[in-house]
Amino acid sequence: MKTVEDAAEFGELLTSERALIFIHVDWSAYSVRARAGLAEWESAWNQAESGRQVSISTVLPDQQDFVQEWLRKSGNSELQCLESAALQQPVPSEPRDYGSTGSGTLLFIRSGQIVDMELVAERLIQTHEGRNELDSRVQRVLWE
Repeated sequence: MKTVEDAAEFGELLTSERALIFIHVDWSAYSVRARAGLAEWESAWNQAESGRQVSISTVLPDQQDFVQEWLRKSGNSELQCLESAALQQPVPSEPRDYGSTGSGTLLFIRSGQIVDMELVAERLIQTHEGRNELDSRVQRVLWE
């Protein structure tokens, strides 16, 4: 896994053919565990899938203003709530449960569009079943 360094690199990811972006905050134990598990998963996937390499890019919304701005302007209420959580601000009250914000979110990008999202990425790496689901989603979303 690598950390996105600047707005230009982030912009390239958002418009790329295939990308996995992990939205991480250091203060969340859930996000820290998810990041470690995703790094292990990424290594295992790349060893098993020689023709379909993946690289998970990490962004840090509590430290990177360009990520905060993108989340705020996204027009997606789930992503907008992630910005509030990253800054440890109250999350706007909505009918949907946003209690999982700040837990480490994984975005699946295909042809410059967010085509899938896992709000609590730790769920995908905690168990064998979760890792199988991640394998299936990456295969389906990024290559089919």
